[in-house]
Amino acid sequence: MDQEKFDYYKAKFENISCNLCGRNDFFVLAEKSVSGLPVRTCLCKNCGMIYINPRLTKEEYDNYYKYFYRKDRAEIKKHEIRSDALERNFENARKFGRSLGEILSQKAAIKGDVLDVGSSTGGILRGLKDVLPEIDVFGIEPSIEESDFANQKGVKTETTLFENFNAKKSRRFAAIFCIQSLNHLLDPKKFFDWCFENLEPEGCLVLAVKNFRPMPPSRFRLAGRAS
Repeated sequence: MDQEKFDYYKAKFENISCNLCGRNDFFVLAEKSVSGLPVRTCLCKNCGMIYINPRLTKEEYDNYYKYFYRKDRAEIKKHEIRSDALERNFENARKFGRSLGEILSQKAAIKGDVLDVGSSTGGILRGLKDVLPEIDVFGIEPSIEESDFANQKGVKTETTLFENFNAKKSRRFAAIFCIQSLNHLLDPKKFFDWCFENLEPEGCLVLAVKNFRPMPPSRFRLAGRAS
């Protein structure tokens, strides 16, 4: 962690309404994250949306991902950051990307630009490209370490939050992927609206999310991000 660039205990926070329905009536599920940080996890009484409130401002959230995210994840998993962690992440995600590519190749003819929101080390995009060589892959990832690694692997990746991402106005995507990243977005509702506007007419949105219902109560203490 670069203490001068991001210190969770000195960061600015903001109170928010439910992103889905706009209400302010909620249950409190937990007051700490799994890593022990003071994080209030809430469940909207009106629609069931689970989110962090108060949460880091967008600027602080950006810095969290750039400079602190990987350290926080290591703390959650109770292990030190391994020297080969990025490579392992990439290869595991690449296998998953290949599987996705094989499934999609049987269901739709995807050609053109493909975007992954929260693309991490770029493994999923590389796996998709392995199976669908005709696509042009591009990722957005707020972690500096992970996006730099992806670019080193030849996967074009922009280091940014989704909320700060500006695609070219003329650019439309044949497919948009968001794999276990929806819960990391500051504005998930805006994400769906944006996808609708920026997908090709026959384009597809591919999501992979955790199923909250079967998770044990101990997992209610989420890791400092919206869910």
